Amino acid sequence: MRPFTSITIFVLSIVALAHALRAYVGADLTIGDIEIPVWISWPVAGVVAFLALMLWRETRR
Repeated sequence: MRPFTSITIFVLSIVALAHALRAYVGADLTIGDIEIPVWISWPVAGVVAFLALMLWRETRR
């Protein structure tokens, strides 16, 4: 497995975990004057985790 691929899988996994943790804890997120709803973190965590999983599966071929 190439180093860049390993780093990408690791970073995507951390981002997915961070979003899931944010949604679980219910932490507020405000960017400028815009408040990002907590519920949006669940689908984002799912999509990012799916990308990490698919990239990992692709490297195992």
